[in-house]
Amino acid sequence: MVALNASSRETVVGLALGVSGVVLLAGFDPARMHPGAFLAVMVALGAALSYAIASTYTKAAREVDASSNAHGSMWAALMFILAAVPFFPANAPADVHVIG
Repeated sequence: MVALNASSRETVVGLALGVSGVVLLAGFDPARMHPGAFLAVMVALGAALSYAIASTYTKAAREVDASSNAHGSMWAALMFILAAVPFFPANAPADVHVIG
């Protein structure tokens, strides 16, 4: 097993708490999930992963100022959104459901 220092232990605990929070919000019963819920859960997990990557990068690249780091994060987010656009056509019907 890999030995973890205090910082990496905190990272692992933080990631586990983030994933647990998404699971708690999404619910535990797959039969009750709406058809689009899986995508929403994956997007939420992706957001948690992106936050973890950004915070790790911020610690590793201390010479980059905060404004440039935020600017780069926004460009990265735009690239992810643009890559997903072909999979969500604009003429798709709105399917809005209230969970509960």
